[in-house]
Amino acid sequence: MKKVLTIFLLVLLLLSVNFNLVYATEEDSDGTQDAKYGIDFSNAKMKTESVTKNMYNLVFSDVKFDEELSNNGALYYMITDTNSEPTYDSNKVKEVNKSENNSSATIYEFEQWFELKQDIYLWIFEVPYTGNQTPKLVYHSKIEKPELKQYTDLYNLTMTNYNGNQILFTMPWHKNTKRSINIKIGEIKDDSLLLSIKNKESNAFAKLLDYGKKGTNSVLTQTVTSTDGDQGYKTDTAFDIYSKINDKSYYYLYTYIDDENGKYIPLEGITLAQASKHTNDEKAWFMFFYGDDNFNWKDFNTQPSSATNQTTNQAPADNTIANTRIPNAGVNKIVVSIITILTITSVAIFSELKKYKDID
Repeated sequence: MKKVLTIFLLVLLLLSVNFNLVYATEEDSDGTQDAKYGIDFSNAKMKTESVTKNMYNLVFSDVKFDEELSNNGALYYMITDTNSEPTYDSNKVKEVNKSENNSSATIYEFEQWFELKQDIYLWIFEVPYTGNQTPKLVYHSKIEKPELKQYTDLYNLTMTNYNGNQILFTMPWHKNTKRSINIKIGEIKDDSLLLSIKNKESNAFAKLLDYGKKGTNSVLTQTVTSTDGDQGYKTDTAFDIYSKINDKSYYYLYTYIDDENGKYIPLEGITLAQASKHTNDEKAWFMFFYGDDNFNWKDFNTQPSSATNQTTNQAPADNTIANTRIPNAGVNKIVVSIITILTITSVAIFSELKKYKDID
């Protein structure tokens, strides 16, 4: 009986050892289960996708996922301003949306990083759903920012009149970001500057930017804060400039978007408008901006004077027509010839008459 019991205990011991060996193959030395990583970014292609004039996504194609979907962990990313791998921090990471069916991954609302003044280094980690859930770095790269607009192209919408203002921008700008905007409006009295814009000279708006930046002939200088949810400034309160503007005159709109103590990329833009001022009870006024159907160029009186026009409009001189007085030499020769003939004729007649007289 003792012998049987001993054998039974030995069998239990062997089974216990074997079970521990099998279990150990699925667990780390600390007793946790092995993590499963199934996502491969080695052949992934990245592109910046413009959703609106302010919003951007970062899209990755050709991402390889494990056929056993349970082996694919969650994806999270971190952003740094240097090319040094950060320590994974669950309080600082943001989720990457993955699509196994499309072999793709997407980071939404990336404009929140594009609008920053710093360099952008992206780090993507895979975190297993099971096991020890140790994050694994699967992708990293420096991200280039979209090219920023300038001059009139910086504006998405410009509207300013006696009913209010809408000055919205075309640039990376997250919906929750608040920015200070310095606004200057002034009259453009330099016709040469206006002509350079009308003639679409390459440096025309660069000159206008310098003109507006100085606040030349200013009728308004005001700093506002971007309105909630807008990439710019919207308000029903009009600028108080009715008494300072002239009908049909031209005005610049200059804006400087502050960097907020170096956090964001500062941007300045310039455009121009033609004023329309009404004298009704409401004291209505409008600014018709460059490109609007109601924006019209005035007559700059660049046509030549009437004397110049007459010369210019004449047919070209015909070189085959003499342009000087005919000389008198030919006329003199004709007169001499006639006198000579008359003299000879007179002598002949006189001789004949004398002959007949002698006969008589």
